[in-house]
Amino acid sequence: MGRLRHLILLLPILCLACSRPALVHSFLPVPEDGWRRTDTLVFPLPPAQDEAQCSLYVGLRLHNRFPLREVWLGIEHRMGTDEGWSCDTLCLRLSDEKGRLSGQGINLLQYEVAAGSLHMPAGQEGELRIHHLMRCETLPDIMEVGIRLSR
Repeated sequence: MGRLRHLILLLPILCLACSRPALVHSFLPVPEDGWRRTDTLVFPLPPAQDEAQCSLYVGLRLHNRFPLREVWLGIEHRMGTDEGWSCDTLCLRLSDEKGRLSGQGINLLQYEVAAGSLHMPAGQEGELRIHHLMRCETLPDIMEVGIRLSR
């Protein structure tokens, strides 16, 4: 019985030890006076050691007084200097139909949403760019925008 108990206690640790860390997990600050439509955030993508198909997640950190229910983002990326840019749009839903924000946190809220996948060729650097696509020129109360790339 004692060995079984020890095994049960070690199982979560073993699962965490076997999981691969994110290839990229980075947040960039947004200007304090607001995120303007012309402010493009640029995330360098380091070269992967092995060719990989990675899941992309995009995150926002914002104040709980953020006035909008959703944010539309433009995402552009390329790997290597010979490849062209791939572009996509992403909608982050921040609140429910009654306007209640649904992020994690109290005063500062964090959101993360799956944004597709990226092919990472071995040994090639890349770049990912994010800008907002909202009608208003400047989005207030957004503190940081981030990405996470995981295998």
